[in-house]
Amino acid sequence: LQAELKLVSRNFPYYEFNPYVSIFFDVAYKLELNNLAWELRGKLVPNLTLSVATLNTAIEELRRLGKMERFKAKLRNFRRVADKNFIEVKRYINGMFSVYSRLMVVRLDLGYSRTLADIDIEKEVEHRNVSKDRVEFFKALNKLAKDKMVGFVWKLEYGLDKFYHYHLMLFFDGSQVQEDVMWAKRAGEIWVSEVTNGDGVYFNCNSKKYLYRDCGIGIVEHHDQKKRENLMLAASYLTKPDYYLRMVLPGKSRALGKGLAPKIPAKKMGRPRSLVQ
Repeated sequence: LQAELKLVSRNFPYYEFNPYVSIFFDVAYKLELNNLAWELRGKLVPNLTLSVATLNTAIEELRRLGKMERFKAKLRNFRRVADKNFIEVKRYINGMFSVYSRLMVVRLDLGYSRTLADIDIEKEVEHRNVSKDRVEFFKALNKLAKDKMVGFVWKLEYGLDKFYHYHLMLFFDGSQVQEDVMWAKRAGEIWVSEVTNGDGVYFNCNSKKYLYRDCGIGIVEHHDQKKRENLMLAASYLTKPDYYLRMVLPGKSRALGKGLAPKIPAKKMGRPRSLVQ
Protein backbone atom coordinates (compact mmCIF):
# COMPACT_ATOMS: atom_id res chain seq x y z
CA LEU A 1 0.00 0.00 0.00
CA GLN A 2 2.94 2.33 0.53
CA ALA A 3 4.13 1.85 -3.04
CA GLU A 4 4.39 4.93 -5.23
CA LEU A 5 1.88 3.68 -7.78
CA LYS A 6 2.39 6.54 -10.23
CA LEU A 7 6.15 5.97 -10.08
CA VAL A 8 5.65 2.25 -10.80
CA SER A 9 3.44 3.02 -13.79
CA ARG A 10 5.92 5.54 -15.19
CA ASN A 11 8.92 3.23 -14.84
CA PHE A 12 7.31 0.25 -16.54
CA PRO A 13 6.59 1.80 -19.94
CA TYR A 14 6.48 -1.48 -21.87
CA TYR A 15 4.21 -3.48 -19.59
CA GLU A 16 0.55 -4.31 -19.27
CA PHE A 17 -0.45 -4.88 -15.67
CA ASN A 18 -2.02 -8.15 -14.58
CA PRO A 19 -5.79 -7.54 -14.28
CA TYR A 20 -5.59 -8.18 -10.54
CA VAL A 21 -2.91 -5.50 -10.21
CA SER A 22 -4.97 -3.12 -12.34
CA ILE A 23 -8.05 -3.28 -10.12
CA PHE A 24 -5.82 -2.91 -7.05
CA PHE A 25 -4.38 0.28 -8.54
CA ASP A 26 -7.88 1.54 -9.36
CA VAL A 27 -9.10 1.01 -5.81
CA ALA A 28 -5.89 2.37 -4.27
CA TYR A 29 -6.18 5.61 -6.27
CA LYS A 30 -9.88 5.97 -5.62
CA LEU A 31 -9.62 5.54 -1.82
CA GLU A 32 -6.15 7.14 -1.46
CA LEU A 33 -4.80 4.03 0.23
CA ASN A 34 -1.24 5.23 -0.22
CA ASN A 35 -1.81 8.15 2.18
CA LEU A 36 -3.72 5.88 4.54
CA ALA A 37 -0.86 3.39 4.66
CA TRP A 38 1.60 6.07 5.70
CA GLU A 39 -0.78 7.23 8.45
CA LEU A 40 -1.03 3.70 9.79
CA ARG A 41 2.75 3.56 10.17
CA GLY A 42 2.60 6.19 12.89
CA LYS A 43 2.12 5.48 16.57
CA LEU A 44 -0.92 7.75 16.74
CA VAL A 45 -3.53 7.23 14.03
CA PRO A 46 -5.87 10.25 13.67
CA ASN A 47 -9.01 8.12 13.35
CA LEU A 48 -8.46 4.40 13.59
CA THR A 49 -12.14 3.55 13.17
CA LEU A 50 -12.30 5.50 9.91
CA SER A 51 -9.05 3.89 8.68
CA VAL A 52 -10.37 0.38 9.32
CA ALA A 53 -13.63 1.25 7.58
CA THR A 54 -11.70 2.52 4.55
CA LEU A 55 -9.68 -0.70 4.30
CA ASN A 56 -12.85 -2.78 4.57
CA THR A 57 -14.40 -0.66 1.82
CA ALA A 58 -11.34 -1.35 -0.34
CA ILE A 59 -11.70 -5.11 0.15
CA GLU A 60 -15.39 -4.98 -0.75
CA GLU A 61 -14.64 -2.94 -3.87
CA LEU A 62 -11.92 -5.35 -4.98
CA ARG A 63 -14.31 -8.27 -4.58
CA ARG A 64 -17.01 -6.41 -6.53
CA LEU A 65 -14.67 -5.60 -9.41
CA GLY A 66 -13.27 -9.14 -9.40
CA LYS A 67 -16.76 -10.60 -9.98
CA MET A 68 -17.47 -8.44 -13.03
CA GLU A 69 -17.51 -10.16 -16.41
CA ARG A 70 -15.31 -7.44 -17.88
CA PHE A 71 -12.58 -8.29 -15.37
CA LYS A 72 -12.94 -12.03 -15.95
CA ALA A 73 -12.61 -11.50 -19.72
CA LYS A 74 -9.40 -9.51 -19.23
CA LEU A 75 -8.04 -12.23 -16.96
CA ARG A 76 -8.81 -14.97 -19.51
CA ASN A 77 -7.08 -12.98 -22.22
CA PHE A 78 -4.06 -12.35 -19.99
CA ARG A 79 -3.70 -16.08 -19.33
CA ARG A 80 -4.48 -17.08 -22.92
CA VAL A 81 -1.27 -15.50 -24.23
CA ALA A 82 0.86 -17.46 -21.76
CA ASP A 83 -0.99 -20.71 -22.50
CA LYS A 84 -0.51 -20.22 -26.25
CA ASN A 85 3.20 -19.50 -25.81
CA PHE A 86 3.71 -22.61 -23.69
CA ILE A 87 1.92 -24.86 -26.19
CA GLU A 88 4.16 -23.53 -28.98
CA VAL A 89 7.35 -23.93 -26.92
CA LYS A 90 6.34 -27.45 -25.84
CA ARG A 91 5.69 -28.42 -29.47
CA TYR A 92 9.04 -26.91 -30.44
CA ILE A 93 10.96 -28.90 -27.80
CA ASN A 94 9.18 -32.17 -28.63
CA GLY A 95 10.01 -31.50 -32.28
CA MET A 96 13.72 -31.42 -31.41
CA PHE A 97 13.40 -34.75 -29.60
CA SER A 98 11.92 -36.16 -32.82
CA VAL A 99 15.29 -35.49 -34.43
CA TYR A 100 17.80 -35.78 -31.57
CA SER A 101 17.98 -38.69 -29.14
CA ARG A 102 19.75 -36.55 -26.53
CA LEU A 103 19.67 -32.81 -25.87
CA MET A 104 21.96 -30.75 -23.69
CA VAL A 105 19.85 -27.97 -22.20
CA VAL A 106 21.37 -24.72 -20.91
CA ARG A 107 19.48 -22.11 -18.85
CA LEU A 108 21.02 -18.66 -18.82
CA ASP A 109 19.98 -15.17 -17.73
CA LEU A 110 21.51 -12.18 -19.51
CA GLY A 111 21.30 -8.60 -18.31
CA TYR A 112 23.08 -5.31 -17.89
CA SER A 113 25.20 -4.01 -15.04
CA ARG A 114 23.49 -1.97 -12.34
CA THR A 115 24.95 1.30 -13.63
CA LEU A 116 22.80 0.94 -16.74
CA ALA A 117 19.66 0.92 -14.58
CA ASP A 118 20.34 4.54 -13.58
CA ILE A 119 17.43 6.57 -14.87
CA ASP A 120 19.61 9.00 -16.85
CA ILE A 121 21.59 6.25 -18.57
CA GLU A 122 18.46 4.19 -19.02
CA LYS A 123 17.12 6.68 -21.57
CA GLU A 124 20.14 5.99 -23.77
CA VAL A 125 19.74 2.20 -23.70
CA GLU A 126 16.51 1.83 -25.65
CA HIS A 127 14.66 -1.35 -26.51
CA ARG A 128 15.92 -1.42 -30.10
CA ASN A 129 19.50 -1.52 -28.81
CA VAL A 130 18.64 -4.39 -26.45
CA SER A 131 17.12 -6.30 -29.37
CA LYS A 132 20.22 -5.61 -31.43
CA ASP A 133 22.35 -7.02 -28.60
CA ARG A 134 20.29 -10.22 -28.68
CA VAL A 135 20.80 -10.61 -32.42
CA GLU A 136 24.54 -10.06 -32.05
CA PHE A 137 24.66 -12.54 -29.17
CA PHE A 138 23.09 -15.36 -31.15
CA LYS A 139 25.23 -14.56 -34.17
CA ALA A 140 28.40 -14.91 -32.06
CA LEU A 141 27.12 -18.01 -30.25
CA ASN A 142 26.18 -19.72 -33.52
CA LYS A 143 29.65 -18.97 -34.84
CA LEU A 144 31.19 -20.64 -31.77
CA ALA A 145 28.81 -23.60 -31.52
CA LYS A 146 28.39 -24.16 -35.28
CA ASP A 147 26.00 -27.10 -35.76
CA LYS A 148 26.19 -28.14 -32.09
CA MET A 149 23.46 -25.69 -30.99
CA VAL A 150 20.15 -26.89 -32.42
CA GLY A 151 17.58 -24.59 -30.81
CA PHE A 152 16.77 -21.82 -28.35
CA VAL A 153 13.95 -20.00 -26.55
CA TRP A 154 14.27 -16.48 -25.13
CA LYS A 155 12.09 -14.11 -23.12
CA LEU A 156 12.72 -10.40 -22.63
CA GLU A 157 11.68 -8.76 -19.37
CA TYR A 158 12.10 -5.33 -17.82
CA GLY A 159 12.42 -4.37 -14.17
CA LEU A 160 13.46 -1.44 -12.03
CA ASP A 161 16.13 -3.54 -10.34
CA LYS A 162 17.35 -5.54 -13.36
CA PHE A 163 16.47 -3.13 -16.18
CA TYR A 164 16.13 -5.08 -19.47
CA HIS A 165 17.13 -8.74 -19.13
CA TYR A 166 16.74 -12.00 -21.04
CA HIS A 167 15.85 -15.47 -19.82
CA LEU A 168 17.29 -18.05 -22.23
CA MET A 169 17.02 -21.76 -22.83
CA LEU A 170 19.62 -23.11 -25.26
CA PHE A 171 19.51 -26.59 -26.80
CA PHE A 172 22.60 -28.46 -28.02
CA ASP A 173 22.99 -31.81 -29.76
CA GLY A 174 23.76 -34.07 -26.80
CA SER A 175 25.60 -36.55 -29.00
CA GLN A 176 28.22 -33.87 -29.74
CA VAL A 177 28.54 -31.94 -26.45
CA GLN A 178 27.96 -32.71 -22.78
CA GLU A 179 29.70 -29.99 -20.75
CA ASP A 180 26.61 -27.90 -20.03
CA VAL A 181 28.14 -25.70 -17.31
CA MET A 182 31.07 -24.82 -19.57
CA TRP A 183 28.82 -23.99 -22.52
CA ALA A 184 26.63 -21.80 -20.32
CA LYS A 185 29.80 -20.02 -19.16
CA ARG A 186 30.97 -19.54 -22.74
CA ALA A 187 27.63 -18.09 -23.76
CA GLY A 188 27.64 -15.73 -20.79
CA GLU A 189 31.13 -14.53 -21.57
CA ILE A 190 30.10 -13.82 -25.17
CA TRP A 191 27.34 -11.56 -23.85
CA VAL A 192 29.61 -9.73 -21.43
CA SER A 193 32.79 -9.38 -23.49
CA GLU A 194 31.79 -9.42 -27.14
CA VAL A 195 28.25 -8.04 -27.20
CA THR A 196 28.02 -5.49 -24.37
CA ASN A 197 31.73 -4.60 -24.09
CA GLY A 198 31.79 -5.28 -20.37
CA ASP A 199 28.44 -3.66 -19.53
CA GLY A 200 26.59 -6.99 -19.40
CA VAL A 201 26.09 -9.53 -16.63
CA TYR A 202 24.90 -13.14 -16.73
CA PHE A 203 23.76 -15.93 -14.44
CA ASN A 204 24.71 -19.52 -15.19
CA CYS A 205 21.72 -21.59 -14.01
CA ASN A 206 23.44 -24.87 -14.96
CA SER A 207 26.17 -24.26 -12.41
CA LYS A 208 23.46 -24.30 -9.71
CA LYS A 209 21.55 -27.41 -10.80
CA TYR A 210 21.59 -28.69 -7.21
CA LEU A 211 19.19 -25.86 -6.27
CA TYR A 212 16.43 -27.27 -8.50
CA ARG A 213 14.16 -29.86 -6.91
CA ASP A 214 12.97 -31.03 -10.34
CA CYS A 215 15.98 -30.42 -12.57
CA GLY A 216 15.18 -30.25 -16.27
CA ILE A 217 18.45 -28.83 -17.56
CA GLY A 218 21.75 -30.45 -18.48
CA ILE A 219 21.64 -33.72 -20.45
CA VAL A 220 18.10 -34.88 -21.24
CA GLU A 221 17.60 -38.22 -22.97
CA HIS A 222 14.70 -38.80 -25.37
CA HIS A 223 13.45 -41.81 -23.39
CA ASP A 224 13.78 -40.19 -19.94
CA GLN A 225 10.18 -39.17 -19.40
CA LYS A 226 10.74 -37.74 -15.89
CA LYS A 227 13.61 -35.53 -17.03
CA ARG A 228 11.56 -34.36 -20.02
CA GLU A 229 8.67 -33.47 -17.72
CA ASN A 230 11.11 -31.43 -15.63
CA LEU A 231 12.37 -29.78 -18.81
CA MET A 232 8.82 -28.72 -19.64
CA LEU A 233 8.49 -27.28 -16.14
CA ALA A 234 11.63 -25.26 -16.76
CA ALA A 235 10.23 -24.12 -20.12
CA SER A 236 6.95 -23.12 -18.50
CA TYR A 237 8.90 -20.63 -16.37
CA LEU A 238 9.70 -18.70 -19.54
CA THR A 239 6.06 -18.63 -20.65
CA LYS A 240 4.20 -18.49 -17.34
CA PRO A 241 1.47 -15.87 -16.81
CA ASP A 242 3.10 -12.81 -15.31
CA TYR A 243 1.82 -12.23 -11.79
CA TYR A 244 2.30 -8.48 -11.93
CA LEU A 245 3.24 -7.24 -15.40
CA ARG A 246 3.32 -8.47 -18.97
CA MET A 247 5.69 -6.91 -21.43
CA VAL A 248 4.03 -5.18 -24.39
CA LEU A 249 6.52 -3.80 -26.88
CA PRO A 250 5.94 -1.11 -29.51
CA GLY A 251 5.43 -2.03 -33.15
CA LYS A 252 6.01 -5.65 -34.12
CA SER A 253 8.65 -6.28 -31.47
CA ARG A 254 8.35 -9.50 -29.50
CA ALA A 255 9.00 -10.30 -25.86
CA LEU A 256 9.40 -14.05 -26.49
CA GLY A 257 11.00 -15.93 -29.36
CA LYS A 258 12.32 -19.33 -30.37
CA GLY A 259 14.36 -20.94 -33.13
CA LEU A 260 13.03 -22.54 -36.28
CA ALA A 261 11.35 -25.92 -35.94
CA PRO A 262 13.80 -28.73 -36.77
CA LYS A 263 13.30 -30.64 -40.00
CA ILE A 264 12.18 -34.19 -39.25
CA PRO A 265 13.80 -36.76 -41.57
CA ALA A 266 11.36 -38.32 -44.04
CA LYS A 267 12.50 -41.86 -43.18
CA LYS A 268 14.30 -42.83 -39.99
CA MET A 269 16.30 -46.00 -39.48
CA GLY A 270 16.10 -48.29 -36.48
CA ARG A 271 13.40 -49.08 -33.92
CA PRO A 272 10.66 -46.43 -33.57
CA ARG A 273 10.81 -44.36 -30.39
CA SER A 274 7.95 -44.19 -27.92
CA LEU A 275 6.06 -40.89 -27.99
CA VAL A 276 6.41 -38.68 -24.93
CA GLN A 277 3.72 -36.02 -24.57
